[in-house]
Amino acid sequence: MTEHDQTLADRVKRQDVAALADFLVEVRKPLLAFIERQLGTGLRRKIEVDDVFQEVSVEAVRALPEADFAHREPFGWLCQIAERRIVDAHRHYFGAQKRDAGREVPLGTPGGESNRAAIVDMLVVSMTTPTQALSRKGKEAKLYEALATLPQEQR
Repeated sequence: MTEHDQTLADRVKRQDVAALADFLVEVRKPLLAFIERQLGTGLRRKIEVDDVFQEVSVEAVRALPEADFAHREPFGWLCQIAERRIVDAHRHYFGAQKRDAGREVPLGTPGGESNRAAIVDMLVVSMTTPTQALSRKGKEAKLYEALATLPQEQR
């Protein structure tokens, strides 16, 4: 850290918001590198490193009045905020079964064609009322009964 950066860090420790803004500009590259390393490949497909940096910046400005720099440096504090944002994003994208990004399979990949039919089925079911589903099941049962009466070659 240069002497200028240290002076900014000292001003940030005194909860100077203008100094925090300048400090964020000064440490942008190393903080982006830190965020990049922490994201991981799965999460990196969902969110941009710059978006996390912006969220960290906003949170830092909001939290500055209560920040305790007695035993840590401002850059470490920013890294801690970044880690919390990354954990929150991970919970958001990977925590819930319905939106688990780890279960995603692009349709254009091998095995994607079989998934395409499952996705279509899921969409049809999600747009069907219970009464319509029961009616469809009844029609499906009648179709299977009619098929069963056919000779094996015609089935």
